[in-house]
Amino acid sequence: MTGAPQTPATHGRVVWFGVRHHSPTAAQLVEELIRDHRPAAVLVEGPSDYTPQISELGLDHEPPVMIYSWAPDPRSAGQEARRGAFYPLCRYSPEWVAVRTGLRIGAEVSFIDLPWRRMVAIARAENRFLETAGPRGFAHALSERLEVDDVDDLWDELVDLHPRLDLDTYLTRINLLGEGYRLTSENPADPENEARERWMAAHVHAAVRRHPRGWLLVVTGAFHTAGLRRLLDENAVDATDLADDPPTADDPRFGVALTPTSYAALDALDGYNAGQPNPGFYDAVYSDRAAGRSDTAARVLAELATQLRARKQALGTADLIAVLTTARGLAALRGHPEVWRTDLAEAVTSVLVKDDSPGEHPVAGVLRELLRGEAIGRLATGTRRPPLVVEIVRALRAEGFEPTTTPVLREQDLTTADGLCRSRLLHALTVLEIPAATLVREAQPLGRGGDTSLVEGWRVHWSEHYEASLVTAARYGATLAEAVATRLLAEAAEITDDAAA
Repeated sequence: MTGAPQTPATHGRVVWFGVRHHSPTAAQLVEELIRDHRPAAVLVEGPSDYTPQISELGLDHEPPVMIYSWAPDPRSAGQEARRGAFYPLCRYSPEWVAVRTGLRIGAEVSFIDLPWRRMVAIARAENRFLETAGPRGFAHALSERLEVDDVDDLWDELVDLHPRLDLDTYLTRINLLGEGYRLTSENPADPENEARERWMAAHVHAAVRRHPRGWLLVVTGAFHTAGLRRLLDENAVDATDLADDPPTADDPRFGVALTPTSYAALDALDGYNAGQPNPGFYDAVYSDRAAGRSDTAARVLAELATQLRARKQALGTADLIAVLTTARGLAALRGHPEVWRTDLAEAVTSVLVKDDSPGEHPVAGVLRELLRGEAIGRLATGTRRPPLVVEIVRALRAEGFEPTTTPVLREQDLTTADGLCRSRLLHALTVLEIPAATLVREAQPLGRGGDTSLVEGWRVHWSEHYEASLVTAARYGATLAEAVATRLLAEAAEITDDAAA
């Protein structure tokens, strides 16, 4: 077995690899590290209760995907309310790459973060990969020093802008960032972080004991890496910290499953707050660098021209040359080794957009779409699915209601047994917020005289959120009837002084 590399992050037989949760550079470096030095174990920030099925991540999925976990919210009356958490994974997420590369070389691969059910009552955010650096303190001061706007741009300046960043330089910068975040944290004694880090450190401690002759790679967010190293240095953890009383496997109130998602959902500007805007651009950077290219911005600009011309927006060669020249000038002025997304966006705005409201200009809209990307995830055959998902998919297929990209109008006669059954199915999906069908016409008498037939009109359609919503609905129950009842009870529990509700 290849020995552990000597890096600024090596501690005994453990190499600490701090990351930003979506980073092309981190993904590339962690893959090379695992492939070239073959650790005995790869321990990754992620829900540890998913570890028994972690081999699923080695299947032929098409990212982006997310691991979704759910549990009753103990703060709700009777625990009718269920709260879920998600761990988004792109092709260029270092966690995704570390797991899949570790599985390929035959290492022990596991997630080590606290199960969602253990922190549901104290967790602030449901996105477990949300970047946590606050607006003040170290990150803010460093952003001002480097003249960038936010943490995303700060990370780009230090890491992802550099196509040939070596491992030692990367780890040195990450260690300094992680330590800086912790030293200036507004709430260093945060109970959520304390609980998570003790759990993760205990997993690392146990893995070191399991592998007395090999070395271990630990991949976590940079903020947590600094805390974990300190706990291990101080011998402040042991196996008893992993004491747990997990729910039975058939308890539908708890669960964890893999589900597809999309770049539209992951883009922070669309409200999903995935911790990184413009995922399509970073995906393109990751692919280009793997192929030895460094012209991502130029290719995005060419695609912008193609799409604008298809929409009858005039864009000539001179315009493209002016944009690219301006973008290269901005990159040189900022010391960027290549044209970056911010350089390109500002060049497009300054050259092509002449309106007083540039954000509403059609050129700006198309550019946002390109930087966001159109990727929609797909799960490989053989991926385990919650019982509710299986039931819903089977029921829709049996009724010929499988959503397609072309909407179909379906009428349901409520005076017939079949029509009533189908209506109940579609209304159930609406209650569970599964975007598969929309009620476009409520039941109404048809015909004349004594004809009392009632017909509803439904538009059956596919949405990029459809597959993900099936899994997120599983937090309400193992069957459709149970899930709908739980959802309605949870809504009823919130009604206090609204007579209509």
